[in-house]
Amino acid sequence: MLAFQGLAIAMACMSSVEAGALREAYPWYKTGDEIHAEIQSLSANCPGVQFDMSMRSANDADGTSIDLDVLHLSKQGAAPSKKAMFVFGEHARELISPESGLQLLRDICGQGDSMDSELVDKVMGTTSFVIIPNGNPVSRKKVEAGEYCKRTNEENVDLNRNFGDDHRDNARAGADDEMNPGPRGFSEPESQIIRDLALEEKPDIFLSIHSGAYLLGTPFGYTADRKAEGEQPMMEVLKPISEKFCSGGCPFGDLAGMIGYKSQGCDIDYVKEQLDTPFVFTWEIYVGPDIRKYYEDEAASRSEGREMNDDAKQFFWGNQFGFLQTSSQTHRQQLRGQSKAMMPESAENPADCFSQFNPESETETKMVAENWAQAFMTLCDEVANYKPHAAPAPGQDMATIMDARSHPHDSSSKSSEDTSSSTSSFDLAAVSKEEKQEISAKPAAPATTTTTTPVEGAQSDLMTLTGATPDATAFSAPHTQSDPIMAAATPDATATSTPESKASKVLAALSAINSWQSIGSSFKATPTSALDKDERALSNDWASA
Repeated sequence: MLAFQGLAIAMACMSSVEAGALREAYPWYKTGDEIHAEIQSLSANCPGVQFDMSMRSANDADGTSIDLDVLHLSKQGAAPSKKAMFVFGEHARELISPESGLQLLRDICGQGDSMDSELVDKVMGTTSFVIIPNGNPVSRKKVEAGEYCKRTNEENVDLNRNFGDDHRDNARAGADDEMNPGPRGFSEPESQIIRDLALEEKPDIFLSIHSGAYLLGTPFGYTADRKAEGEQPMMEVLKPISEKFCSGGCPFGDLAGMIGYKSQGCDIDYVKEQLDTPFVFTWEIYVGPDIRKYYEDEAASRSEGREMNDDAKQFFWGNQFGFLQTSSQTHRQQLRGQSKAMMPESAENPADCFSQFNPESETETKMVAENWAQAFMTLCDEVANYKPHAAPAPGQDMATIMDARSHPHDSSSKSSEDTSSSTSSFDLAAVSKEEKQEISAKPAAPATTTTTTPVEGAQSDLMTLTGATPDATAFSAPHTQSDPIMAAATPDATATSTPESKASKVLAALSAINSWQSIGSSFKATPTSALDKDERALSNDWASA
């Protein structure tokens, strides 16, 4: 017995020494061992909640067993209809992720002081939880020892690029950079455990919590050119989350389109494709203010239907080429002009890494953890109460419908506002696939005009950029009521007797395009589709008219 106690004391001392750098510089952050110990305590003192703590193991390439804590929580006596699976700490340096998970557990067990107890009780009645609180425990110890840029696991593999072979980046396999996907899909014990647990539990909600950016992402991470099945419901539940928990400053939509680079082989793509889980998300819950401002501008550009400012464009342009995100202005300048700038973790600046991925004050750490713990519960409440919506009627856009869902008591006043604005917007996202195909299949009429108007100039620009044949009727021929989409969004040339009326109607069409972009399409610094090019050409022509 004495020998066992002596061993326990020795191990505790060793853990304290290993975590010396973090403990000295940021003493309020919990170590991985401290998180484990607090969860053990919570599991034994969580009134009204069935709280089961277990461990899953798998071997790494050397045969060493890697263990992850797995938590199951449900309200005693309840029959929840939904199941949520949350994964925290997949990237070791993102310390705020497990901190927010620990805060969530405190709140569920009635030991937090910031969350509405009624919300907790309501959600626990509808939703059970499967939680991995620390998804990369071995490398986390290296972060605690001062390696604040350590993202990968003990084999230097990015766990969130190791989920299968379908979309992996083979060119990076074995590379000495922080996005090394490993020798093959699911080569790593941590990703194997997460995969097996997801396949076993078949959750209704899958949420992977990260930091280093500021967004609420849906699949897909590997491409911005594909939309996930069920994207509309996911967007509808994210809108009130963005509004309430980041004041609209975190953009929401497809991950690859927002973050500016491809997350090939990420967990949310695997879960969506293999399980068809209805609600699948990656949330980036914290980034330092030097970088956060770019995401806030992206969110504003989406909601306002405008371009991002030049600094934000440059930032996301850099992301496309793998430039390292960092708060260091000098470091950013050094990376400009390089075709590839992914660096080994050991070559990165630890101070830059910590400030980008984690709050640097105890007050802010507590505030971020409490804010997002409540957001996690609110997400579950939104999903449990979600009701599918029919496609909106002409003159009603999806943003308005999502506003009505996030502010149900204001629905009557919103209704009158929607009616008054019916001539200026329409949500193309809600158009059925058949309607879209019918619209795109309409034959193009030959152009016969010889005098160039601003609208025709825009069509000419579009033809030059894309090689497409211009449709002379696209902005001039009146459409019948059998085509409500185009009738709502297309100016009628027969009624345009003045430049002012032409401008107002073209702007109405642009408003329709912006409605679609604001709920899912990503803005790129250079036009990437005919729609983007057309919109920009029209905007420039009318601005100079």
